Amino acid sequence: MTIRIAAWNVWHQTDPLPMPEELVAALLELKPQVMVLTEFVPAEITKPNRSRKPFFAALERAGMTWLLPSYGPEISRDGKRNHTLIASTIKMEPGDLKADKTDMPGPTNFLHVRFPKDRL
Repeated sequence: MTIRIAAWNVWHQTDPLPMPEELVAALLELKPQVMVLTEFVPAEITKPNRSRKPFFAALERAGMTWLLPSYGPEISRDGKRNHTLIASTIKMEPGDLKADKTDMPGPTNFLHVRFPKDRL
């Protein structure tokens, strides 16, 4: 089976910049089954007025109903980290590989996912 994967560095660094509609359209035009976004900053954690809800809704409309972020309150407390987000049309689950916690940016940028064999 072939899986169509797209990766994009959205270059948010540590600021939850708005997700431009053009970016979303370009990503979805690629019709990926798996999309990896790096330097993605979850606005809900740092600036709730810059909600990612429209972006997540666009992904869902494109069939990307499986979302796994590398962030959570335990590693994003200070709101000064960028992250990785993986969206997929194929069921996925968190993997067991973890980032080296001695490298502070590591845990927020590292994300390991697994695709169950029965879904490929």
